Amino acid sequence: MISICSITQDADGQVLFKEDVSSHPHQARARINRVGTLDGGAVLNHLGFADEDRTIDIKTSYLTEAQAAKLRYFFENDAGVICAIDIGVYFGAIDSLDTSIKPTRIRIAVQSKMSA
Repeated sequence: MISICSITQDADGQVLFKEDVSSHPHQARARINRVGTLDGGAVLNHLGFADEDRTIDIKTSYLTEAQAAKLRYFFENDAGVICAIDIGVYFGAIDSLDTSIKPTRIRIAVQSKMSA
């Protein structure tokens, strides 16, 4: 189950739904850059990983029309959302949202992790 809610006071400001098995909410990338060297090789600089590097990518076929409308409202009007998944609670913003297809795809750019 995934919960996405508004950061502002809203009595109806939460959407709770089940994600599809094809979702990748745990996907994360490290801060790595590759620089070519003069001899034709390359050097990798691994600068570590932080939760702020995470993008939560969710696919769901279980949204009602009312839930989809609420997510569109968050996307269009809220500066940020709180997203709870099984590995933590995150503050971020909905980066992209497509409710016109099934499964619905939601991408949340994480600004910070709110839970330990």
